[in-house]
Amino acid sequence: MFEFLKRKKKADAAGAPKPSPSTPIKQSLLSLEQRLMFDAAAAATAVEVKSEQVAQEQAEAAVSTEASHETTGAETGESQDVLSALASYMPTESRTEVVFVDPTVPNYQELLAGMSPNTEVIMLDAGKDGVQQIADSLAGRTGVDAIHLISHGNAGELQLGTSHLTQESMTDRYASELAVIKESLSEQADLLIYGCNFAEGEQGGRAATTLADLTGTDVEASVDLTGSAGKGGDWDLEFKVGQIETSLAVGQVAQENWADILAVHAVAVADINNAPTDLSLLANIVAENAANGTTVGTVTGTDPDSGDAKTYSLTDTAGGRFAINSSTGALTVADGSLLNYEAASSHNVTVRVTDSGGLTYDEAFTINLTNVNEAPTVTSNGGGAMASVTVAENQTAVTTVTASDVDAGTTLTYRITGGADAGRFTIDRGTGALRFATAPNFERATDAGRNNVYEVTVRVSDGRGGTDTQRISVRVTDVNEAPQITSNRGGDVAAVTIRENSTAVTTVRATDPDRGNTVSYSVAGGADAAKFSINSRTGALRFISAPNFERPTDTGGNNVYQVVVQASDGRGGVDFQTINVSVTDRNDIPHELDFTGGTVAEGAPRGTLVGTAIVSDEDRVDTHTFSLVDDAGGRFAIHPRTGYITVADGALLDGSNASSHTISVRVTDAGRASRTEAFTINLTNVNETPTNILLSGNTVAENAAPGLVVGQASTVDPDAGDTHTYSLTNDASGRFSIDSHTGEITVANGALLDHEQTSSHTIAVRSTDSGGLMRDQAFTITVSNVNEAPTVLNLSGTTVAENAVNGMVVGTAAVIDPDAGDTHTYSLTNDAGGRFAVNASTGQITVADSALVNYGSTSNFNIAVRVTDSGGQIHEQTFTISRTAGNLPGSLAPIALPSMGVHEGAGSSSPDPSSGETGGGSRPPEDLRRSQSIITETPFLVEALSPERAPTRSAPIESLDDLLENAGGEEFLEHSSSRSGESGRAQGQTWLDPARIGEGGPPDAKESELRPVQADASAKTDVAMTVGIAGVVLQGGLLPKEKLTALGSRLRGNVPSPISGHDVGADGPRPDGEESLPQDGSESDKARSS
Repeated sequence: MFEFLKRKKKADAAGAPKPSPSTPIKQSLLSLEQRLMFDAAAAATAVEVKSEQVAQEQAEAAVSTEASHETTGAETGESQDVLSALASYMPTESRTEVVFVDPTVPNYQELLAGMSPNTEVIMLDAGKDGVQQIADSLAGRTGVDAIHLISHGNAGELQLGTSHLTQESMTDRYASELAVIKESLSEQADLLIYGCNFAEGEQGGRAATTLADLTGTDVEASVDLTGSAGKGGDWDLEFKVGQIETSLAVGQVAQENWADILAVHAVAVADINNAPTDLSLLANIVAENAANGTTVGTVTGTDPDSGDAKTYSLTDTAGGRFAINSSTGALTVADGSLLNYEAASSHNVTVRVTDSGGLTYDEAFTINLTNVNEAPTVTSNGGGAMASVTVAENQTAVTTVTASDVDAGTTLTYRITGGADAGRFTIDRGTGALRFATAPNFERATDAGRNNVYEVTVRVSDGRGGTDTQRISVRVTDVNEAPQITSNRGGDVAAVTIRENSTAVTTVRATDPDRGNTVSYSVAGGADAAKFSINSRTGALRFISAPNFERPTDTGGNNVYQVVVQASDGRGGVDFQTINVSVTDRNDIPHELDFTGGTVAEGAPRGTLVGTAIVSDEDRVDTHTFSLVDDAGGRFAIHPRTGYITVADGALLDGSNASSHTISVRVTDAGRASRTEAFTINLTNVNETPTNILLSGNTVAENAAPGLVVGQASTVDPDAGDTHTYSLTNDASGRFSIDSHTGEITVANGALLDHEQTSSHTIAVRSTDSGGLMRDQAFTITVSNVNEAPTVLNLSGTTVAENAVNGMVVGTAAVIDPDAGDTHTYSLTNDAGGRFAVNASTGQITVADSALVNYGSTSNFNIAVRVTDSGGQIHEQTFTISRTAGNLPGSLAPIALPSMGVHEGAGSSSPDPSSGETGGGSRPPEDLRRSQSIITETPFLVEALSPERAPTRSAPIESLDDLLENAGGEEFLEHSSSRSGESGRAQGQTWLDPARIGEGGPPDAKESELRPVQADASAKTDVAMTVGIAGVVLQGGLLPKEKLTALGSRLRGNVPSPISGHDVGADGPRPDGEESLPQDGSESDKARSS
């Protein structure tokens, strides 16, 4: 119903015919409409039934009124519309209005108290974004008819929690939140803004209009101060966008009573941190493939808190492509390899700005990429800067170079630009086909390195400056080719001539173009093939039995032997050659050389027989001479006639270096025919004594724990790999032990390791090898000094005389320290309550406070002496010092004192010559702001104090209250006063405990502990009298008058009459202007007397 009425009213405002004022039914309808709008907030309350009843009665009245009047056609139509609306009115429907209140509004409770109890009120959190809070609270709702925003405002600005709603933030930061709010509103919803000056001027008008557009509401806002008239405000919302049907939420009484205004400056005291409201990016374009660190632009944050510090971060780095400087906001490239224009022409990043209070604002930015001509990339043969290609020899085709280019439409061309073997290649510029200019031959490599690896560099170009190169290594592989026999001039047939009695014929040699092939040889045929053998590896062709010219065995019987040999590469390639061997007559060389023996012990002496060279020769009557072509580096010799091989230098026969040696023996016959053979002589091992023992460590700390490793012994032995066992032939009298297997030397008895007694010890290590040979070696183990704590303290004297003075020597502390020559310092951890002191350097114990030593019931004092050595080790010992009887006088004569001034503060009094009295007066120190002088006309008498009653502390006593606080010991002061010619006398005594008087100042006391004593029998009147009490302080047994300390007190005593000139019993002022003290003995009396 209300929506219809609002639309009806707006239609009227737009120019629809308006009812005449004289038409009663129209007036009644308008009155009804107005009533329904104002009461809409109460329609859904607990009085809903009553409201619906009233509305129903009004509707019925309206119908009745209309039926009893005549109207024009237009009027009838309008009335019919209203009646139709009333007929469709649903009693359960009510108007929904929500009031949002910023808690920074002063005394906002007064404003809420004036609102309808049915209005929905939501309090914002001042520490959070208010716009966000409003959107969250309205999310999912519909049909809200009005929103009231009660907060502080300024021209074009409304403060809501930490947010500031401005035209700029509406369209940017809060566009999505305002869209949520719009979804919750009814079609004709109103938005009332109470903040001061929100719609003021052009800026405010634009802000209000923008808000109306974004929320789809009719907006009503203030153009001046909103609030108390006393502060220049009012409750009129002067600026309107659209037709407003909603009344102010603040009631009339609240408007009149509320004493503040809703201006922004009114909440300055709250000093609430506001979140940043905006981010801007100076530039957002960067070239693809830009180098890491390239600056894209600078992000700048907007914060309502002027001067607030900001830090920047990326919550979305576009997959690691970008980074941001946290301080400056500079947005830079983090990984330029990911910036590919062809893959994606832009990327999104999200920037977060955080203010000093931790509040944040996020905003997304699009970074656009610019296209950069990109060089083509060689992709063939695996791509990359280098590639390898393998081709077989004897062909020209190598590979086809291919490339890709991300820039579409680019034509690529290829060319050879370099390489050590560039001249041996060609390339097709269009297709990239790479070829050898001449087919390579593996066996005759022509590459620069002569290793069949040809180097060439190719380049691909896109014609626009983009190029890529690739260095190609072309490896030429071998193709199997048959070997060719080249020995004996090569060819299919060869002739060889040898002398009789020789088995060696020739060495068949073949070449194979295929490098790395192994050529093997064999006898393939021939008339006399059975008489030959050939070394398959070396090609050495031999007679199986040496031919004898005189007895030929060839097929023809003419000393010409025929054999066919074959060379094979093992891969199917073969070559044959027929060899005709002609045998001629000659002196026969020794045909066999043998060797008997061949074993000798290492280190054998010179001349030791090793073996014998034995020769066989068909020339039976021939003579032979032996020599060594290789004597194994001078180790062996041979007898030229007998062939005995002996040791030439046994020192060179070391089995640990070489277990065998090779010699070459030559035998020469009389015809100078010779044969040479190599023989191996084996060495037998001889165990040798170890030559040295090494120790890895030779220092150990004194008193080291048993088992502590000192070092490890190791053995040097000519016999490599020999094993050894260890023992100690001297263990330094049980101080050390050794592990028989590892040689590890450890401490056996650390108690015997005393640096102060012996700083080093000698041990003897024995190493025994597996053969039982041994070596002994002595080592010196150094014992390092370890600081040890002092062990004993002695005190030369432990008594002190009762009359001792400060500084008197009691005794000297002496220390016993295992570390000879160590230095020590002394201190007292217990000085017997300040009675004694110690000299830190000498250890001399002296009296520190003679007063504490000389007096008191205690005659034995415990002190604790601590001695500290140079290494920080300490030893502490307690001693008892006994006090012996002294020679102080038993009594002191009375002393006449001058009249004394009594002060509340500390300090000694002094005579006042200006008083004119016999003893003079007393004037308090000028620096004491509070003082009370009690002047007497005659001197006081202070009774002599015996040593038994002397005070035991020489500190000045500042106030009676302080003094008496700690009363309770055995010592006491006795005070007295007397006047000439008077029979009265008052005494008071104060009990003192010296142990309760601290070092830092006078003790505290309670006046109530002052104890009066019985007055003389001659006293007549019991009156209160204020007297001066002189306390005598002894120092070193002396009693000088200047050491007296004056105290003030009240004592109750007996005197016949008051002291002349002083009214000690009256409450009024005294003659000298000082206030007299009350005499009733009350607590106030006592407090004032102090």
